[in-house]
Amino acid sequence: MAAIWPEAGPLFSAGAERSEGWFSALASQTLGPGEEACLAVVRGKTGFTSALPLVRMKGGCFRALTAPYSTSFGPAALSGADAYALGEKLGKLVSRRLDLDAMDMGHPLNQAFSEGLNRSGLVTASYRHFANWYEDIESFESFWATRPARVRETVRRKGRKLEAAGGSFSILSAPDEIKQGISRYGDIYADSGKAPEPHPQFMGLMIEKLATRGDVQLGLLSIDGKAVAAQLWLVRGRDATIFKLAHRPEFSRFSPGTLLTHWMFSQLVPALNLKRVDFGRGDDRYKRDWLRFCTFRRGIIACNPTSLAGLRDIAIDIFPTWGARMMRRVSAAA
Repeated sequence: MAAIWPEAGPLFSAGAERSEGWFSALASQTLGPGEEACLAVVRGKTGFTSALPLVRMKGGCFRALTAPYSTSFGPAALSGADAYALGEKLGKLVSRRLDLDAMDMGHPLNQAFSEGLNRSGLVTASYRHFANWYEDIESFESFWATRPARVRETVRRKGRKLEAAGGSFSILSAPDEIKQGISRYGDIYADSGKAPEPHPQFMGLMIEKLATRGDVQLGLLSIDGKAVAAQLWLVRGRDATIFKLAHRPEFSRFSPGTLLTHWMFSQLVPALNLKRVDFGRGDDRYKRDWLRFCTFRRGIIACNPTSLAGLRDIAIDIFPTWGARMMRRVSAAA
């Protein structure tokens, strides 16, 4: 995979999770035994026109180069037609099975790719993977005015309490700042009581790689010089994902997560002219206090019907998915 990046790398220029740095960090830190990162590519007259980061497994199986950190996945392509061509040609690559996840089917390239995959000769089915809360934003002022009253009141009351305690905020984004910020984030996360990271070295490496492109904004809340909360935003042009939030429980009386989230919105929306913010993975209750709309990332199973193993996977995984979808349609129509 590393050998092909110099030519395919320009396709991955959208930032954050559609960047070379993101996928190289995944390839370095998250693969299991016997897995190998690779790129499925389509080459045109002047170079690669589309590419899909995959993991090659045993027995003719592939999966998306994703991990529990991934909030969005899909092909990199010059156009929808190129994404379609990539999907269509995957039938020749996959001798048994392909598993994709974290796919935003509202993205035009993902839509085109999915249509091509349906014409590839592989038998496909899709399923809901995880919830993704999001909102389009005109300005911070209009955004904040429409948050729930109890959230705005919490920010008002706890903000005064934080100020009296010597609280302060900062954002780290330059590569030299981020190196220090990675350590602070790690210390806060370790003290937060959250479950240990499934791949402990991934976060630091990913942050370091994305910081060289300006795709990382790391917010810190400190009290008397001690960092008590950290929030990581990943930026793609005018879109941003609130990726991680952690705080030290002994400072919960200040509602540090709420205050830091409010401050990050107030700074980054106008400074970066952000037009859409999402909350990454999951349907946690607090997310709907901040962002008003929810969609679902999708997974795709694609199996080769010309192999016995592929037929077995179709019977076990695809036919039940089709049946469940039909039952939901019947129930909705009743």
